[in-house]
Order: sequence, then C-alpha cells, then structure tokens
Amino acid sequence: MSKLDIIREVLHSRYEAPDQNRIIEEHIGRGGKPVLPTVRNIHSPHGINHLLYRFTPDAGQEILPFFADKSGLKKLCDYVLFAEEGKNFFCLLLEMKEGSGGAKQQLKAAEAFVHYVVNAAQRIGKAITPGDVNIRLISVNERGKAKPSQTEEEPEYDSDYWTKLKTSAVRLPQLLK
Repeated sequence: MSKLDIIREVLHSRYEAPDQNRIIEEHIGRGGKPVLPTVRNIHSPHGINHLLYRFTPDAGQEILPFFADKSGLKKLCDYVLFAEEGKNFFCLLLEMKEGSGGAKQQLKAAEAFVHYVVNAAQRIGKAITPGDVNIRLISVNERGKAKPSQTEEEPEYDSDYWTKLKTSAVRLPQLLK
C-alpha cells in the first residue's frame, strides 16, 4: 500500500480538493463582491503522484472544533498536498498570501496537524511513520507572482524547510527537494 493510499484512508474524502490539478483561491473584492479567482496549475509529471486537500469548513461547521475561540488556534494553511515519487514521500503545506503578510504561523499549525495525521495512521497499524514524511512549508505570494514569460526560481528552503515563492504554477519536481 502506498503512503498516499494510507493518507486517503485516514483523512475524510470531503476535504479532497475537487480539482486535484489546480489550486483555486477565491477572492472577495470591494463591497464584498467576489472577483475572479486566482488559479495555479499543479505540474506533476509522470512518476509523481499527489493528493491535494483543502481544509475549509462546511457551512455551520468548524475544522478544529475542539479548540477555544482564540486567535490563530483554528487556522491551517490553504492547501495540503501529499506527493509520492518512488520511495520518497512529501507533504507540501501551501499558504496563499496577498502582499507581504506572514504565513508561517498557519504553516506551522498545519505541520502539527500533519504529524497528528501520520501518528494516527501509525496508531491504527498503517505502515507510515513521522520520519517517512518530508514536510515543506511554502508561502505563495499572490501579488508578486511571476509572469508566465519569466523563468521561475528554484525554491530555497531555510532550516525549517520553509520558502517563499512568487509563482504562477506549482511545479512538483522543483518543490520535492
């Protein structure tokens, strides 16, 4: 059984992104009216399998209902993408930000959540350990996205495996390092 199959067994299917090959970020404009969404394609060449989750609550529900209403306790990043390339297993935590606002707190919360998911899978006898998962924290800057004609930079991760990207697409071969 692949690591992706294990994750799929543990997490509820309602949180799988409906389009597994695109990241869609909805925006609300002035006056509360929706504007055109930002869409980023996920480039996943043959040999890299992935599973994309978006943990947004259904109407009237909460994602983390067991936490008190304290600032920052109930926030996760926008997308969680699990990817498998051969024997390598990755979890890319993606936070879409407009401007230069900080995203690291939401990414670190999602990292703790991924550790919980993996530990839960291990507890019920699945062949996965926290050491199997290479977690990457990625802030994607909405305003600074690269133009399609520009060459996009290779990501440089810091000691926490965190990076900031200006990108028009999510290119898995570049991010799985």
